[in-house]
Amino acid sequence: MSNPFKILLLLLLSISCYNLAKGTVSSKKEHQENTPRHGVDSVIILFHLSPGEIAHFFYQDDYNDLFRATQRTDDSGYLRMALYIPHNLVITFTNLMTVYPALVIPGDSLIVRKLYQNDQTSYEFQSTKHIYANFLNELEKKYGFFYGSLQLSPDMNIEYYLKEIKNRNAQRLQLLREYGRIDTTGSSLASYLRKEIRSVYIMDFCAPYYTKNFNYREKVPPEYTNELGTLLNELNCDTCVTSPKYRLAIRNYLLYLTRDSLSGNNEFTTMFRNAYSSFTGKSRDVALFITMKSYLEKDNSEAISHLPYFDTKCVNTGYRRYIDSLVKRESRALDSTEGSNSMLSDLTGITIPFKSIISEQKGKIVLLDFWASWCGPCRAETPAMKALIEKYQKEDLTVIFISIDDNKDKWATAVDQLGIKTAGKHYLLDSKQPLCRLVGIPPIPRYILIDQSGRITAFNAPRPSESELSLKIEKLLHNNSIKITAK
Repeated sequence: MSNPFKILLLLLLSISCYNLAKGTVSSKKEHQENTPRHGVDSVIILFHLSPGEIAHFFYQDDYNDLFRATQRTDDSGYLRMALYIPHNLVITFTNLMTVYPALVIPGDSLIVRKLYQNDQTSYEFQSTKHIYANFLNELEKKYGFFYGSLQLSPDMNIEYYLKEIKNRNAQRLQLLREYGRIDTTGSSLASYLRKEIRSVYIMDFCAPYYTKNFNYREKVPPEYTNELGTLLNELNCDTCVTSPKYRLAIRNYLLYLTRDSLSGNNEFTTMFRNAYSSFTGKSRDVALFITMKSYLEKDNSEAISHLPYFDTKCVNTGYRRYIDSLVKRESRALDSTEGSNSMLSDLTGITIPFKSIISEQKGKIVLLDFWASWCGPCRAETPAMKALIEKYQKEDLTVIFISIDDNKDKWATAVDQLGIKTAGKHYLLDSKQPLCRLVGIPPIPRYILIDQSGRITAFNAPRPSESELSLKIEKLLHNNSIKITAK
């Protein structure tokens, strides 16, 4: 199992995607009758909310996969669950568009409460092991943490931006010192959090070099680039690689190193070379893994050709196995027994295996659209998708909408509201079906392009709003016309 956070028995659902994982969940009565063992490699989360209230949260594993969860409290507003974790972990709770990050450690017990003030709600966290459970939550509210310091816009003055990220960094460190003054346990968490803050600072610092439409060549002075060059030494920390923020800082620094090749023909090869030559130890493995994963998910042919190099240069066995499974996932989705036999239901309630849905369209280009009624980005793509369908209405293109809703009525209502009932074929996919795991959803929206012979040509196809999708469809239509002419 690639996910290192082995969770015992927990059905994970979320507001933007959902996933199955393992965890231990119990009500207050069940907890009193049968208390699960609290080991040194686990964290117990105790929810004290309103009766029947739904709580959403997510976390990121060591392979940068996002796991989202939804849990409902019992009639007394109580819920107890156990997560097994090998190291410090940031769990982020959500309420609409607001995030509330909490820090947990192995052997921890996290108490989750909701605060109500002036018609506003927020979360508050408390740990039985340390004082830093609510630190990142307070940091997010005051100075930003989850999304970084501030959004860099194309017309923003670089001196102002630099001043802001430095001020935010200083404010974050000051808040950490205030927590440290009341920490009487001698905890090493202050050092861990200091590195988290530093990772966010490096992420912010790299932004000018990959922000769309920001002309760094004209706007960024040499001294800015010189300072950024000194930060590389901080990104070769073997003990930091379990932190998602640290890995994200590595990714952003790779974008900086590859800045002159971004969107060019040699983008991947340049980034792969930078990943190997600029980093050392476990951080090098992280850089190589991040590069391979991100480009393989874009169906990049250069990444596929570099697989032998990755296998010889990456020391981490888990990373190599993950990339190998990622490469094979495409064929397993359509060709494996468990993938092809996954059952979906149409709007009338009739169930049909996935292989039958695909085989019915043989000879046509098929675009799979994985979505859900509650997914904002999915719904935002609807106008572009309808325009795409209209553009190719005279061609052999079929769009198959596959919803991962857990509520059939909400799914059917959304199909009507969005005006897509006659735009394509519609099916509902249960999250317990193997197809979800094989395709790798969540996250959504997700698009897969299949050619006229039934072969996947883009396992992570561009969105309908991106011109690259039309280019891929045009190429398939052109190639097919050549074959017909040759016959």
